[in-house]
Amino acid sequence: FIAASAVVVATGGLSYPGTGSTGDGLIFAETLGHTIIPPRPALVPLRVEEEWVGGLSGLGLKNVRLTVHNPQGGKE
Repeated sequence: FIAASAVVVATGGLSYPGTGSTGDGLIFAETLGHTIIPPRPALVPLRVEEEWVGGLSGLGLKNVRLTVHNPQGGKE
């Protein structure tokens, strides 16, 4: 369990269909009640201070299940 005040949900998008992404992540986020800003084509690096994140480079996941804990209730 990791508590955070904000998160980035990187589900991929239509900009790189070779990864198998269909843009369904936007539908998923909208279903959970998030505000969606209309996407525009862009590929940019995501920079973070933590060094351990570099070890995730190139990591691909298949058949993954994600559980989201919302301590304030709401949609999950």
